[in-house]
Amino acid sequence: MGRYDEVHGRSLQDPDAFWGEAGSRGVYLERVGSIDNVYLADLENICADLARRGGYKHLEPKAAALGLVAIVSGLVLALRRRDYRIQQRRYGADFDEQD
Repeated sequence: MGRYDEVHGRSLQDPDAFWGEAGSRGVYLERVGSIDNVYLADLENICADLARRGGYKHLEPKAAALGLVAIVSGLVLALRRRDYRIQQRRYGADFDEQD
């Protein structure tokens, strides 16, 4: 059992364990923050192009891009939690130790 397990009582394979910790935000930003920025900028450009082509003058590309990111992130978390629960039921509470 690693130090994280001893302190927090759960495994890093729990989808909420690592990302749910506020202290990990700095590490996350250091490692992939630039990727997130490029992704958001690209998505904002796509939204701006769609708004221009569709004549949606009221659409704010940045707000639309952030909304899409929030929806996708929420869906990913929901799917990961669902998969984690399925794996727990299938293999038992200690399935992550069977790797």
